[in-house]
Amino acid sequence: MRPSRNCAVVCLVLCGVGLFTVTTAMAESRQIVGKVVDYLARPVEGAKVVLYDEPDLRPEGRRVFHKLAETESLSDGRFTMTAEHEESLSSGQRWMIVHKHGLAMGWTAEDFGVRDVIVVLGKPTSLAGMVVDETGRPVSGARMSLCLKNEMMEPRELSMPEPEDWHVQRTDEEGRFRFEDIPPGATADFHIEAPGRASFWTCCGVDIDAGEQYLAGQTDIRIVLPLEARIKGTVVDDDTGQVVSGVRVLARSENLHDK
Repeated sequence: MRPSRNCAVVCLVLCGVGLFTVTTAMAESRQIVGKVVDYLARPVEGAKVVLYDEPDLRPEGRRVFHKLAETESLSDGRFTMTAEHEESLSSGQRWMIVHKHGLAMGWTAEDFGVRDVIVVLGKPTSLAGMVVDETGRPVSGARMSLCLKNEMMEPRELSMPEPEDWHVQRTDEEGRFRFEDIPPGATADFHIEAPGRASFWTCCGVDIDAGEQYLAGQTDIRIVLPLEARIKGTVVDDDTGQVVSGVRVLARSENLHDK
């Protein structure tokens, strides 16, 4: 079992408020056809199929997902959806995420609209454990979202899009959590937001990459939230020394995965 490590390194990024303009080409509608099957190649009915776009150009320190289309698979496992397609400098990465309770979720970034998409939902595994504070007391009500990595899928890493909540769990009164429908062979990290505490990301960024710390099937995970640090300061004009208002101040990890 891979040892778990929790750490956080923070730096400050100052972002001015302004307009973000992107020149795009003319968009055209494209039909996407595919099929959802299980690990025995049987068609899966009622699986939710969602197509997202993650632009290359985005605010610093954030990942931005746009939902383009959503549907469900039919009794023969097949699905059809229509989404706009455009070629531009900011077109970025398109993701298709498929999930149905009782089967492991799947995702792909195939050539949508060029050939039929086949998504396989495998045998489900679990990720479970507990969240405690620096004294070892359980932290209840902590909001936990997943970043998954699976070497058998393309792309290998999937950081779940906001504001979707089907990949989010909250810890119970004993600080415990449990994620179901995790793909076998996958690894994961967690983004945690707890009441009265700073946002926390479990990946250290040292020796292992984001999404690689915890193994699918591991149910004894113990995550210790660090002491909350407070950062105070004033933003001033470098030339005049006058206080500057309306500046967005972002605290983010220095080496970690954008979140």
